[in-house]
Amino acid sequence: MNMNMKKFFTAMKLKTVLCGTLLALCSVAAKADYWTPSNFSFKDIGGGAAAITDYKGAGGAITIPGTATFTDTDINGKIIDVKYYTVTTIEGYAFFGLSRPMSVTVGASVTTIEDDAFSGCHGLTSVIIGNSVTTIGDNAFRDCENLTSVIIGSSVTTIGNNAFYGCNNLTDVTVKWTTPLSIGGYEFFYDADLSSRTLHVPVGTMAQYRETDGWKDFGTITEQGSGQANIRVESAEIVYAGGALSVNTPRGEVVEIYSVSGLLLYRARKDAGQAAFDLRHLPGGILIARGSSGWVKKIVVRR
Repeated sequence: MNMNMKKFFTAMKLKTVLCGTLLALCSVAAKADYWTPSNFSFKDIGGGAAAITDYKGAGGAITIPGTATFTDTDINGKIIDVKYYTVTTIEGYAFFGLSRPMSVTVGASVTTIEDDAFSGCHGLTSVIIGNSVTTIGDNAFRDCENLTSVIIGSSVTTIGNNAFYGCNNLTDVTVKWTTPLSIGGYEFFYDADLSSRTLHVPVGTMAQYRETDGWKDFGTITEQGSGQANIRVESAEIVYAGGALSVNTPRGEVVEIYSVSGLLLYRARKDAGQAAFDLRHLPGGILIARGSSGWVKKIVVRR
């Protein structure tokens, strides 16, 4: 074989190798593997379990799925393999910073809400943490400033530091433990005033919660379904004169004004100390003023 023929065959081999490599790369790029449900991103964390790593949906009422499916396809879209997973974890930052309005129910098989899973989720308004969950991580719901209510299931045994720090509008908390979970000073609001917030507890447990550190600071504690409430009433100075309601209380709280028929006419939040509320825009007559710390006062608005 002369030199020119050798060069020819060498060049042909090189082209064959290059074409094969490009074809393989194109085949990988064309594969359409996918997870379902498609509004979440998942990853395999071993043992037949999957973690949610991202939420891609439009918001609204969201239920965390109990199962996920991974479908493996070839370059022609033909299904090669299907794997089924149990969703056990919401990974850190999965819902971080999302602004789409949403309410979330964590149920089914999820056991762990990792650190920062929902931190800064500005669209989150309410969350139900089901009885499968055992762990709520550090900062899990931190700075969810539009979160107003949360329900925590009875299987939760750990609530991480600052789990609800910065949730300034979270005024309604429901817990399912028949024995109060022991918590330190950082689990819920971290140094926040709880006197204007309501805690709902199982029937027959109100006295225990009122005596337990971390829980006893809620302004109102009610037993679920019983209609009973224990409201901590502290010293309050309430004066109505000249169209203004002066409220002086040792803690911050919510002040509400009702008609005698029970219609809410006015609502405002005050810090600790004295605050004045101009009520001259309200209809004349007998009105009922009340504070979330438990005080009630009848006032007469004259026109």
